[in-house]
Amino acid sequence: MSDQDKEKDLLGRTHLVRPSMRGRGGPPTRVKAASLSVAERLRAARGVPQAVAKITRFQRTTSQCQRHWTYISRQGTLELETEDSEILKGLGEQKELLKAWELTFDHGKKSRNQMNYTVSAPKGSSPEAVRNTARGFGKEAFAGHKYVFALHTDKDHPHVHFAVHMKGPIKKLNPRLKDLHRWRELWAEKARKQGIEMACSPRAARGVGRKGQRQAIQQMQSRGVTPEVTKHAVRDALATKDDTGWERYAKARNRVERQAYREAASRLRTAAQGRAATEANKLKAAVAELEQFAQRMPSAKTRRQQLREVINRQQQKSSPTKTPEDRER
Repeated sequence: MSDQDKEKDLLGRTHLVRPSMRGRGGPPTRVKAASLSVAERLRAARGVPQAVAKITRFQRTTSQCQRHWTYISRQGTLELETEDSEILKGLGEQKELLKAWELTFDHGKKSRNQMNYTVSAPKGSSPEAVRNTARGFGKEAFAGHKYVFALHTDKDHPHVHFAVHMKGPIKKLNPRLKDLHRWRELWAEKARKQGIEMACSPRAARGVGRKGQRQAIQQMQSRGVTPEVTKHAVRDALATKDDTGWERYAKARNRVERQAYREAASRLRTAAQGRAATEANKLKAAVAELEQFAQRMPSAKTRRQQLREVINRQQQKSSPTKTPEDRER
């Protein structure tokens, strides 16, 4: 058994299963940590860049698809690669292939015929490694479906745009949350095989509360405009100081995630016993990393909680002599 196989066997499975953070009836009654392998928790503890993979849009008409192909190929100056490794050069070849796609398009008013999907690699990644990762990822993630992809290297992090024909010979793509999770895991897995270190863990397992702010909101704020959604969030933060059900759940989830890191460290400590000195020292170092991360992992906070903290700090600056009770009156 190779050293790599030994490590894989020791650190456990890589498949990621997330306890749902969604629910129509409020937060889950049972609080449990994400089912992550020790290897994945180590990557989170070490701050390995997280996999970025997402659906950006669905296209209905041929003209919409054509505009997207033109965009990702930079007006035909970049090559598009198909699922069969065929290279399309120029807008003319793109139009010919899209005509073939159009023969099996659905023409309903709400039909989805193309999925635009983007995957990104960490800053400084080898463009060729990213291209090879995209080839392997596409063949497995979108097996049985036609697609084209283009590699972009104009930003500091190489990224790939996929245009996927949603109608396959057997069934039509209908991405669900579990599919998005699986594709993101697969992108990270394929990247690591190409030498690109990439992790794939849920935000709650890293002490991260809210998603990044939408680009439209950021642009409005940069122009000095306060969006209505922000005003509403501030009013909500001022309305009550009590935690919501989801916020209480997030605190409990944070505690069980910390404990999961400690349990992973305990398993490695046990595994280190009786092993050769070099391997034992490596495992002991990993134990220390896991335990330290469990100690320093931040508490996930919602947007409302963050706003509440900002408001409290501003109130303290404006009236430093008043107690919190005075300010509540």
